[in-house]
Amino acid sequence: MIVELCQRGDRSPGQVARDFDLTETAVRAWVKQAELDAGTRNDGLTSTERDELTAMRTENRRLPEDNAP
Repeated sequence: MIVELCQRGDRSPGQVARDFDLTETAVRAWVKQAELDAGTRNDGLTSTERDELTAMRTENRRLPEDNAP
């Protein structure tokens, strides 16, 4: 809903943030993430890619424990 309000163009992220008592930084981050997920920008990781990276990092931390004598 917040992202949709910004993307419609009726209100700026700053105005949406003020209207909902949020920080403008958070609103801008949500809009950016939604755009990454939608494929309309490519200067960061999608939510799926972030989840995969988190899973791989967790697995990499676990591997030495599994191989310990």
